[in-house]
Amino acid sequence: MRVTVIIHLLTLLAPLAVAFPSFNDAATPVKRNLIPDPVRPFTVKAFVSPHPEGEGLSGYNLIARHGLFYLSKTGRSDFKCKPLHRDCGPDVVIFVTGQGEAFLDVLIPGIQQLYIDPASGALSYSPAPFSKFFPAAGITPFFTHMGSNPAGLVATDQNGTLRNSPATFNFIGSGYAANGYWFACKVPGGDDYQVFTYLTGFQFEDCESGIVLAALDFVGQPYIWEFLIYSSTIRHPPKKR
Repeated sequence: MRVTVIIHLLTLLAPLAVAFPSFNDAATPVKRNLIPDPVRPFTVKAFVSPHPEGEGLSGYNLIARHGLFYLSKTGRSDFKCKPLHRDCGPDVVIFVTGQGEAFLDVLIPGIQQLYIDPASGALSYSPAPFSKFFPAAGITPFFTHMGSNPAGLVATDQNGTLRNSPATFNFIGSGYAANGYWFACKVPGGDDYQVFTYLTGFQFEDCESGIVLAALDFVGQPYIWEFLIYSSTIRHPPKKR
């Protein structure tokens, strides 16, 4: 459903970024095999009710480019493979810790952490190795990976009606984000959609609402060395009201 959403400035999330424990420390490597509590890595596809996979944005893959995330039908992320490997295997693989922080499953020393850009609500990721360029106000907690999805379902059929995937990747913030939905905004001149969460005080235009990010269980080891970030990052943020 194509919508224009006007949001009133009720709450600011950015100050919360410093109120919760974080792995934002280059001396603290966060790899899923080093975390005390087991985590379940997953890949991500979009689901937009009531559309089946292959219709609308349902089935679009989550990819990572220029420090941002996009939904794409055929595109790939910008990344480097493991040395001496030409095939990196699956594209974006994510895991979420018990502290509600999300990370890209990569091999490079250091970490690549997911965060919400408080200036736009864009789902973003940090450089690797972790560096001073990580935004101090980046919102890092509040991510969740709910459910289990070994069959890799984008949606489930319940009495002839398509429902959410048995597992989802969410950002649980305030307002609309508390429902676990995302926005996908068309990239000008392209076929991909940039992924945003709902932050109060922004107006989203030319965007799809009600996006569910289905989490598909991933079994195996990562072969991606790092996801790349360029200094010429192009953002397409919503307008601040």
